[in-house]
Amino acid sequence: MKTVSLRVLRLLPLAFLLSSCATEQHPPAIVGLTETNKPTTTQETVETSKSAMHVDVKTPRFLVADHYDAIAKSLPAFPSAGSVEQRADELTLLSLQQMRTKADCSRAASEVKTNLANFYGEPNGPLTAQQVKKLNPFFEEVRSDADFFLHKLKNERGRKRPFTYINGLEPCVARELTPAYPSGHATISRLYALILSDLYPADTKVLLKRSDVIANDRVLAGMHHRSDVVAGQALGERLYKEFEKSPDFKKELAELEHSAQRKN
Repeated sequence: MKTVSLRVLRLLPLAFLLSSCATEQHPPAIVGLTETNKPTTTQETVETSKSAMHVDVKTPRFLVADHYDAIAKSLPAFPSAGSVEQRADELTLLSLQQMRTKADCSRAASEVKTNLANFYGEPNGPLTAQQVKKLNPFFEEVRSDADFFLHKLKNERGRKRPFTYINGLEPCVARELTPAYPSGHATISRLYALILSDLYPADTKVLLKRSDVIANDRVLAGMHHRSDVVAGQALGERLYKEFEKSPDFKKELAELEHSAQRKN
């Protein structure tokens, strides 16, 4: 079934074309391209983080906390106010808002809570309820480690959520006030997909496609810029490589792989 979220990449060339064709006399009717898209202040970040963080951030179990600086340097800065990339981000959001359906928003709402069941359990994912129950404790440990890096990155980058400064943009899921860059949903969904692919290699294409849907749904829903989810997916892939360096992670994953049972 085609969904708006899977068409988001096709909108980007149009967004760039519209941006490049705009002149100073006739700019796009979009706000947020100047002062309003500056990073939040440290105090603003602390206040929103206290009220909107998904989980308590803990010291990583599998990953090395001291690797944060190297991981942070691997992510580029988000698009600056007034740039072609920023205009493309905003045009894509507004275009998707016009195209999305109730079914699209319902699917996006079902993915808001970040966990294995919502991301890869039935009916939208390939995992059975029994598989989710068995795998969930391990994947919660993985998510906790990833959150250590994610929340620190979000607070340091401090990008505002798009709906806070783009006139006419209305999210169709519950609003979150933590910083936008990089997208946590895109990071965790890509990280989970890569790890699940180690357990169930035959499902690799299905899992990666599902991670794309989850990431794109955050743009469709009005919660993230396209560049937020691109950065999130890159971060998920980088964190996956870091997990692979952990002997404890590899040992526990091997134990799960040995006992993994595929549904008929």
